[in-house]
Amino acid sequence: MSLKYCILTIQERCRCGLSQSSICPLCSANEESILHMMRDCPSMKGSWLKVIPSALTRSFFMAPLFDWVMDNLTNKDNFLGMVIPWAIFFLTFIWQIWKRRNCFVFNDSSHGIDDTLHHSISWSTHIEACRQPTTPPRARQPTLTMWQPSIHVQHCLNIDASVDVLSGLGSVVGVLRTRE
Repeated sequence: MSLKYCILTIQERCRCGLSQSSICPLCSANEESILHMMRDCPSMKGSWLKVIPSALTRSFFMAPLFDWVMDNLTNKDNFLGMVIPWAIFFLTFIWQIWKRRNCFVFNDSSHGIDDTLHHSISWSTHIEACRQPTTPPRARQPTLTMWQPSIHVQHCLNIDASVDVLSGLGSVVGVLRTRE
């Protein structure tokens, strides 16, 4: 969505005549473009610096929007040596940044950026766990079981029950048998 400039940042609202000012509500210093909101705002930049390798800092903060998004989505590395792919963490972090920004703009409150980072790691971990292949359950093998009289008991009571999952109705059947 951000690649088509469809995210309704304050800059976009101002361009459409829905807002008087395009200044970022978090830092009050720059226009709130998509890149500013996701990456360049001082309230976000510190978090990015915590998670990107220092060797990549310059290229990370210099790329234009399309290149920045595509480079991060096609990155095959794992996040900080964890089992979480960088692309998954990147998407969840962007999502959490957007949620944090909206809480601030619409509710005049937001959680700290460290909480945003922890939520992103948590969501990324859950998403990655869901992506892992699971072994399909083994098919049940039907077995035929026939009643056989016990050699120690003179009478035997056999009971069976069944419940229809859709209607919730059930029934019980019992049979009393002797050895003969």
